[in-house]
Amino acid sequence: MRRFPVTILITVLVLSGCLLWRREPGINVTRYGVRANATECQANAINAAINDLIERDGGGTLYFPKGKYYIGPGQHIRLQPGVNLVGAGIGKTIIWGEDSDDYLLKRKSGKLDVAVSHVTLENPVRLILMETVSNISFYKVEFRKGMVRFEKNSSNIVIDHCHFVENLGKAAYASDECANVTLTYNEVINPAEGGFNLSRHQNSYVAYNYIYSDTNIDSGYAGIRLPNSAHNNVVEHNEIIRMGRGIFILSSSERNVVENNKIVQSTSQGILIQSSYNTVRNNIIQDAGAESIYVVDATSDTSPTPSKANYNTIEGNQVLDTYRIPGIESERNLGLRIYGQGNEVRGNTVSTKYGRGFKEISAGNIDADNVDIPD
Repeated sequence: MRRFPVTILITVLVLSGCLLWRREPGINVTRYGVRANATECQANAINAAINDLIERDGGGTLYFPKGKYYIGPGQHIRLQPGVNLVGAGIGKTIIWGEDSDDYLLKRKSGKLDVAVSHVTLENPVRLILMETVSNISFYKVEFRKGMVRFEKNSSNIVIDHCHFVENLGKAAYASDECANVTLTYNEVINPAEGGFNLSRHQNSYVAYNYIYSDTNIDSGYAGIRLPNSAHNNVVEHNEIIRMGRGIFILSSSERNVVENNKIVQSTSQGILIQSSYNTVRNNIIQDAGAESIYVVDATSDTSPTPSKANYNTIEGNQVLDTYRIPGIESERNLGLRIYGQGNEVRGNTVSTKYGRGFKEISAGNIDADNVDIPD
């Protein structure tokens, strides 16, 4: 009988599925006494494992096998530079708590060089608080219930291919004073008030996200909101469904580009702009509850942070309706409602088949090549 070399035999067995094994992507956290599915708080054991990995190897990856890891009230996981947290998958590895007053993961400062992936994080009201941190990424993480917050000059943050589910607060991601944030290919499902609130964000990229509610949200927040001098951000190729507003730029936020987004069934405006020098182009706004695109100053009577809405470019957007919306005041139910000064409103199309008004563009703005499509 002909004999196969051992190496060939092993290769054949592996490829055929007869001999398979999976190498864990890091050091198993249970080696440090961390227990899954226990009723006792695991925060101290997890933090001890993180510290030991730093002291012994200068960093590395902690692997959380399938199970639920409980973090008790007043306790949290302290992220440390160079230590990644990896689970067995969304819904398989669950790190959870029940403290409405504190966050599940925290870090005060530092360049982290940390990745968190393949895990569900669940806590009511608050999930993550990072202050003055940089270089952290979340990949295939499910954020349940609580909000994700970065602030105080945090930078180089990536949240990619993650799920936000039933998040409370102003937005699922509600952060302040950050730079170089990347929010891409995420799903935000049924938030309490909005999807992403990027207060004072600079040079950030928000793209290819799906932000959805089963029912219309009655809130002044938005699917994507850029307030408080948020500058030089790009918001593109997002789909936003049934938010209070689709996209909202306000409070002296300037030089932002909002393009190629689809906004469906917003409760009030599809896109609302109360700031200057922004570009809004090639978006689709469908079945907006009030104005599809509304540009107007924020005055001291209407906002705690007044700002002018001047010199914006509103170009190539499509306003579409698929049915008549009852109970909307006709003078507010406009495709293009543009006030302020020096705004360029060019090449937009508005479907008026189902009763929406075409446009109201005040003097001092440029009105060129906008088209009313009655049928």
